[in-house]
Amino acid sequence: MAHHQGENAKQAPKATTWQLVAPVRTSMLVSFIIAGIGSGASVIPYIALVGLADDWLGGRGTARIWWWLGLTLVGLLVHHICYNWAVGITHISEAGLRHRLRRRIITHLGALPLGRVRRLGPGEIRKIVVDDTSAIHTLVAHASAELASALVAPLVGGIYLCVLDWRLALLLGVVFIIAVGLAMGIAFRGGDQAVKDYDVAQRKLADATVELVDGIKEIKNYQLPATGVGGRFTTAREENSDASFRWLAGAGKGIAVVSALSQPGVILAWSAPLICWFVWSGWISPASSLAFFTIWLGLPAGLGQLMTLTQNLQGSLRAGEDTAALLAEKPQEVGEYQAPAPAAAAPSASAPELRFQNVSFGYAPGRPVLHDISFTLPPGTLTAVVGPSGAGKTTIGALAARFWDPESGCITLGGHDLREYSRAGLYSQVGTVFQDVSLAAVSVRDNLLLGNREATDAQIQAAAARAHIAERIAALPAGYDTILGEAAVLSGGEAQRLSIARTLLADPPLLILDEASAHQDTRTAQALHQVIAARRGHSSTLVIAHRLSGLAQADQILVLAGGRIVQSGRHEELAATAGLYREMLKEQGILC
Repeated sequence: MAHHQGENAKQAPKATTWQLVAPVRTSMLVSFIIAGIGSGASVIPYIALVGLADDWLGGRGTARIWWWLGLTLVGLLVHHICYNWAVGITHISEAGLRHRLRRRIITHLGALPLGRVRRLGPGEIRKIVVDDTSAIHTLVAHASAELASALVAPLVGGIYLCVLDWRLALLLGVVFIIAVGLAMGIAFRGGDQAVKDYDVAQRKLADATVELVDGIKEIKNYQLPATGVGGRFTTAREENSDASFRWLAGAGKGIAVVSALSQPGVILAWSAPLICWFVWSGWISPASSLAFFTIWLGLPAGLGQLMTLTQNLQGSLRAGEDTAALLAEKPQEVGEYQAPAPAAAAPSASAPELRFQNVSFGYAPGRPVLHDISFTLPPGTLTAVVGPSGAGKTTIGALAARFWDPESGCITLGGHDLREYSRAGLYSQVGTVFQDVSLAAVSVRDNLLLGNREATDAQIQAAAARAHIAERIAALPAGYDTILGEAAVLSGGEAQRLSIARTLLADPPLLILDEASAHQDTRTAQALHQVIAARRGHSSTLVIAHRLSGLAQADQILVLAGGRIVQSGRHEELAATAGLYREMLKEQGILC
């Protein structure tokens, strides 16, 4: 039994960001150690200052001043060299990881079911490939060094203060920790949910932006109101802004409190009386008090740095989890079967037979779309699939092209299960023309050559003429050499006709055609019908028909309702029989 995407995602082990960054964990550890050495060295100048003061107050004068100044210089140099070295290591590692991740994601997307990739959409794919891999930068490039800086310097400084007087160090630490503990509770209350809401809002905005850009020509030409595409973009933008504000405001309150408590002036205001009390009581020397007035005032700054890092890491961790989850999805299994080349003497005999055998499928577990579908598309014939909206017509086409695998049953082409075919072998046999056309940002010629890389200029022009797109191409600035998306933008109908021309060049033995009406104009409809007519007898065609006109020549019509085949036969038979097909003919004004 094959499993679709929903089941794969459910069965896959939970992916983690830590697994994703496994190739650079050694670099991160080395960076942490080096940055920790540098962070510890940053305390040396303060220790030297205390030593210098102790010599001065102890009557030893300035005999060792150069020793203390030299020690200070060494501490500063070690600190800056180690920190920059550590950050450099992780930045180089992060750049390599990002490059490998993007290549790995693209490769993995190519191995997933095509239906899964189509459902992701261009906005989501861009977010995963570009934004999420960039968001991991903070985790890999900065987290190790900044974490070491935030932890080691306070730790070394705290140990030194405990050596001087553990009672005062403990008293100051307890007071500060109690105050900060309350602020931490405020900072991260609801933080996880806020990050999730922001992530969802980002996805919606990315999809709405792509949708808006694709439809900007129609929006401007027809002066569309703030509804539909434009309204969805506005709503997504506002939701993204609100989610971003809630995330930053929630964490910002706690960070603001901790930042305020960590300010040297605030710390001095409440700790100075305690330090002076210990000096007056004779528990610590005046020189030792200098350490508390310098080192202690700087220690809490590490906590503020740690909280800022934690907030920034939330986005990195979320992006890493999304990326890891995608990479954990099970690739679509492919075989090695390659169908033999069509025989030139008998092309109709070489057209493969498509057979659905007890096929059931759903896009999500427990929500079936198709139930026990069985039919055969004989070689060289035309089969049309019709039915009301939501009946499962397009899903049959997607399964026939192996955009998904069925939950139960099997689909064979030329007697071989689709899962036995290699990817190249399958798509040398199957061509598709769907409503959502994908065109590459390359020249018109290169887009057409995707159908047949060996096609000559004469064949390209002939295919364009048959698809009723030749005149539009001739009107482009550079004709067939025009780069799509830069010098020209095609309408939905024009893009579909270009896709038809590409399919004509490929001339696959089996063509799956979705006659969706959203982008169809008169010329596109003519092109589709001419393609269907030209293929009769020598190639097999499966048409997902949304309009019933022109189906009189179909060899077989399958009528779907509720994910089941409720009628099948030729047009004349079905039109003369009471049933759903006859009712649909009346609804479309084809039959009185």
